[in-house]
Amino acid sequence: MKKVYLFAVMASLVLAGCSNNDEVKNPNELSVVAGIGSSSTRALVTNASFPSGSAIAVFVTGTGYTPALTTYTLSGTTWTPVAPIYLTGNQASVYGYYPATAACTPLSSTGTVTATLFGAPTAGTSTEASFTGAGQTDYMWATPKTADNNGNNTVTMTYNHALTRIAFVIIKDANYPTAAGSGAITSIKMTAATAILPTAGTFKVSDGTFVATTGSNASTLQFTPTATTYINASGATTETACGLVAPTTTALTGIGLTMTIDGKTMTATGFPAAPAWLSGNSYTYTVTVSPTALIVSSTVTVAAWTAGTPVTGITAQ
Repeated sequence: MKKVYLFAVMASLVLAGCSNNDEVKNPNELSVVAGIGSSSTRALVTNASFPSGSAIAVFVTGTGYTPALTTYTLSGTTWTPVAPIYLTGNQASVYGYYPATAACTPLSSTGTVTATLFGAPTAGTSTEASFTGAGQTDYMWATPKTADNNGNNTVTMTYNHALTRIAFVIIKDANYPTAAGSGAITSIKMTAATAILPTAGTFKVSDGTFVATTGSNASTLQFTPTATTYINASGATTETACGLVAPTTTALTGIGLTMTIDGKTMTATGFPAAPAWLSGNSYTYTVTVSPTALIVSSTVTVAAWTAGTPVTGITAQ
């Protein structure tokens, strides 16, 4: 009788152990690891730059799958789904985007996410009330992956920047006043002869292709600081201002640049043309300020978006 009782106890413990293991790890559940990359023709760098608390959207499609969308939240180094996505033996295509709160319809490789920059243009002008990109959304799309429950239920997803980063290095020339408080910038404005600067649109979740909303183009992009910003001392190379703009494949010729510094509005000479502003790239313009003029360097630094000011809680990596 004792042997029967002992066997029953051991059996119950084994069953309990199996049940607990199933709760901890379900082989049918999609597991995600995500990092921020740099989408450009120059490099694709995967890294774990999402701060704890970030939320990304992930969904699957494929034969036999009802499109399922859920949010994964980062706690420490672990991404946890709000509602698990379960896989079958069929291969699923896995897509993702940021922010998780953005609308994505339909849930497929042709799905798009709305990307609005600066708000709707008014009278051909769009304004970004910051020199740091604060308040702008760093829209991102994930490089698509595949998954199934045949030992392929964990995917490592690289989230790529869908937008373009514009930066300015603004320095004094040798003749500019050096007194404390001099060199205060209150406006940076880029102007095109026609409305060729898109400010709103959508991007495909499968490859980041941006499509401007009809009628959203502006002829002017204006950056206004929320706090006093000063130009750099002569010879300094520190970035002075930056912001996010919509990518465009239109050749950016005939662009004008004006800045209001110490209450004086000056127009730049020799603003360099660019063939396009591509998504995932950062374009840095160097401007030297004299007491009477702005001179823009003919060399534009174009690089993969690998550094910059934190935007909407995400480090631009």
